[in-house]
Amino acid sequence: MYTSVTDFAETRKKAVADGLESSELAALLIEKFAEGASSEGNKEAIKLADRYCQEIDQNYMENRQLRYRTIAKLDLTEAIKS
Repeated sequence: MYTSVTDFAETRKKAVADGLESSELAALLIEKFAEGASSEGNKEAIKLADRYCQEIDQNYMENRQLRYRTIAKLDLTEAIKS
């Protein structure tokens, strides 16, 4: 279990570096983790997560806006092809 936004974000960062996750997915996961942490009283969680998200995904702010414009979905067609 992850104990902090930093711990979770560093794990996602490594997953991106290892080619296991896209930077967009990692940033989304960090964002959602931080939302949970902030609801538990950690007011700095969102600010810290935003810094990690921007470090991992260079287009984080643009990608975040794009996500909120459409319905979220999971596309696994590339995984099925291989």
